Amino acid sequence: MRCVKANRVCGGYEQSVNQVFQRYGKVEQNVGSLESAGRKCSLPVQASSSDDRGELVDGQPEEVSDEKADDYAMRAFFFEFCITAPVTGIPRGYLSSLEPMLQGQGWQSNLAKACKIVGYASHSIKLRRPWLARKAELLYQDLLPHLARAIESPSSTNTFEALMIAMLLGLYEMMLANGYRIEQCSTHARGVAAILRMQNTPLNLLAGRSPLLLSIVAQAKSSCHSQSKLKMPVLPSQETKSFITPSGNERSPHLDDLLVKLEPIWISADAFLSNSETTSEECVQLRSRAVVLDQALALWQETQVKDFRPWIVGHISHSHAGSRVEVGHWPGGADTYFELYVAYMWNVSRAARVFLVDLVVKLCQIINDKYDVTREVSDARRLTEDIVSSIPFHLAEDLHGFLRNVKMGDQRASIEAGRMSGGLLLMYPVYIVSKLQIVPQPMREYLTDCLEWIATHMGIGQASLLAKVRTKYAAGFSFDPLSMVAFSG
Repeated sequence: MRCVKANRVCGGYEQSVNQVFQRYGKVEQNVGSLESAGRKCSLPVQASSSDDRGELVDGQPEEVSDEKADDYAMRAFFFEFCITAPVTGIPRGYLSSLEPMLQGQGWQSNLAKACKIVGYASHSIKLRRPWLARKAELLYQDLLPHLARAIESPSSTNTFEALMIAMLLGLYEMMLANGYRIEQCSTHARGVAAILRMQNTPLNLLAGRSPLLLSIVAQAKSSCHSQSKLKMPVLPSQETKSFITPSGNERSPHLDDLLVKLEPIWISADAFLSNSETTSEECVQLRSRAVVLDQALALWQETQVKDFRPWIVGHISHSHAGSRVEVGHWPGGADTYFELYVAYMWNVSRAARVFLVDLVVKLCQIINDKYDVTREVSDARRLTEDIVSSIPFHLAEDLHGFLRNVKMGDQRASIEAGRMSGGLLLMYPVYIVSKLQIVPQPMREYLTDCLEWIATHMGIGQASLLAKVRTKYAAGFSFDPLSMVAFSG
């Protein structure tokens, strides 16, 4: 149990990263799935060493064949990015359907190539080994024509596989993101939109209004059942839901549905706050919608069952006055969660609420009435602190070990980076709240430092780009709710 709370693999289960440690009620265990092939890459971070001619020593080890290197890249990808729910369907995990599909397709398929690309690229940055990036680029160029054909005629291809390939190549671009690769990320986003035939907004997917998505889900479930006998009992009302947790209250809404309602508020806020001619009546109506949605998100949080709530496992004391707070050392509690994707769902709901409160405060300044925002502002501060308390859980390989070092008085104890999926799922909620004016400036600076840390130590280049974003609209920050939605696969 301590290993689960620490977000680390128990030593007795080193070769089985999907061991079931917890149950929830009478939920059926995912016993039909095969043991994961995921393994942590054992290569150390490359030191800056040079040969006799002063050239950087870098290259594929002679004893490792291309076939072996591909095998290692696949296993490392599964370990770093695929989160399989320890109990069936609750929650779905992250990219959890990939490995069952590939158990049937084999590791030479186009989908497997996409996984290898991400495995190579992410480790090239994290381990400072450029030869891994070169391997990724070769596979990437080989796979692009296949994706282009799938986008041109989606009706004649395996839609779910094409969607996953497009998303994985988008993830590859996120790993290597810099100021010159932004257009490639947009290209993959448009590819996903073309494959899914989205109409007005990608958030239609969360609302389940895409007929094609229903067929994709059925296709994925059929593939998983036939290839690995993976049991996936999901209620019809949850067929297209990305965020599923067991609720202790029938009144509790789906987080997906709440995010869909967030979109029109975001669009209105973007228009109202940048338009000096917006009337007070329009602002009052928008404020009412924001308050109602904030209350609905609060209800979602309040009705989560005990096992899916965060629980505190440590406390970090105040660092030296005036010094820059190291990543993971923000004073306060340190929380742990059932799994990373559950923590992600909580942070999505928190970031959405902080955005809504920030919007309410701005609208009150425009309306200039006597509306009391004391409670909302207090909630926003607490929610931001809760996001900060989740940071060590997302980033640390050994949460308890890190907290133990801090407790022993090591105020500069560094976090040993954990799975890249932790940084990936933390990145956007942190980015959102780091740009909101309701968050105190010192905390915004700390959150920005966390983004830079994710880029450097977890190999996710886009985190560094997000840390450098400074653009704001005249009346506030423009927030896209879709930026927090990560496809669960």
